[in-house]
Amino acid sequence: MGCKPLGDLPGRAVLPRRSSVQWPKNDRLAVLLTFDCYGSEAVHVSKLMGTAFDYGPRRGVWHILESLDKLGVKATFNIPGVTAEAYPKTISAIAQAGHEVAALGYRYDPPWHMSEAEERQSIQKAVSALEGVVGHRPLGWRTPQSRPSFHTLPLLSELGFVWDSSLRNDEIPYIMEVDGGSLVEIPFGGACDDMNYWGGPFPTFSAASVLSVWEDELDVLYEEAHKQCSMFILCLHPFFVGAPVELSVLEQLVTRVKQLDGTWFARCGEVAAWWAQNRNWV
Repeated sequence: MGCKPLGDLPGRAVLPRRSSVQWPKNDRLAVLLTFDCYGSEAVHVSKLMGTAFDYGPRRGVWHILESLDKLGVKATFNIPGVTAEAYPKTISAIAQAGHEVAALGYRYDPPWHMSEAEERQSIQKAVSALEGVVGHRPLGWRTPQSRPSFHTLPLLSELGFVWDSSLRNDEIPYIMEVDGGSLVEIPFGGACDDMNYWGGPFPTFSAASVLSVWEDELDVLYEEAHKQCSMFILCLHPFFVGAPVELSVLEQLVTRVKQLDGTWFARCGEVAAWWAQNRNWV
């Protein structure tokens, strides 16, 4: 078990020997579908960009929920508190379908410009808003733009969060020890973030080209998983991937994953619970 500092962030990363990591039921590859869901109410953008963002909670999420139900998989939706307040029926439908609802700030604003007190209040507002819509508080968090402040991780631990998925510094989860407690970090990013292809309001890559990239990522990780357990995590945005053509890409990818032996479709909370139970990996 190794401990490493988190760079400019407070705390230590507790890293197990990779070869000791195991997934439930002897599966080899954990597959996590995460959706960062928000509309123009959560961001400061031009009117044109704002209406593009609004497609996500207005229409895209409903397409995604239908597809996930058809495919028989569950996902994690990271949602700002203000989006839950603006689209309570949409967010409630996500939870009722058995998907995990996690927090994505109160607004889609990185907290690096906030004081510690302001950030604490923002996190508490996000918790209250989501709890008011879905009936239970979120246990997971993703920092908007993956830009946590020096205070973010200790505040999340203090305020009762179990996992965070804000950092982009590893390939598998790890325990973060911070003042007053710990969190399970579930890192993500790179080629598996759809924002890298469909930023816009207009697509910059074809759906077929994105599918090709994701299939390459899957192939390499699945091959690696035969030697040591691995993780394939997608960061998706309903205002992109909720559109019919882009959603067909996700459906094709998920269908292919389901045909592979030893894959575990998991919500972030399930991964965090498993990791915490096995935190004494050496």
